[in-house]
Amino acid sequence: EPALLSLGHTTVAELRHALRPAPVGGSSAQHTHGWEHQAFITEGAGVLWVEGTEYPVKKGDCVLVPPGREHQFRNIGSAPMCRVTINPLSSVQ
Repeated sequence: EPALLSLGHTTVAELRHALRPAPVGGSSAQHTHGWEHQAFITEGAGVLWVEGTEYPVKKGDCVLVPPGREHQFRNIGSAPMCRVTINPLSSVQ
């Protein structure tokens, strides 16, 4: 039986999920925001850059970006990289 995802007092209904594809050599902008978010790598490989440190990521990895940290996802692999991001609804309101 599936379990309800709960992050402290947050439920799935309070989260925004988005599919973020990146072509070979593609990246997100370097950015910062006031909320934490998670990303699940569904295809490919690359790096998560957080304030000057690069962390390798690949299909099957799940990462947490803390609030207030400058970060960027980069596809440095030889195939497209795709991730599902999970953010609070307040990130788009």
